[in-house]
Amino acid sequence: MVKTMKITDNTHRELTKISAQLTAQDGQRRTFDETIMSLIEAYRSKKKKSQDPLELK
Repeated sequence: MVKTMKITDNTHRELTKISAQLTAQDGQRRTFDETIMSLIEAYRSKKKKSQDPLELK
């Protein structure tokens, strides 16, 4: 099921930059959905390493 989200122009710009960086890494274009999932996975991976759910340093 597809959902709609409202984001600011700045958030859209930053998400586009991250998507482009991920594409530059492996040459595969991503949808915003795939980019957001990559960010979630990175967050969860970092969280597991730190064992502090609010610490992202």
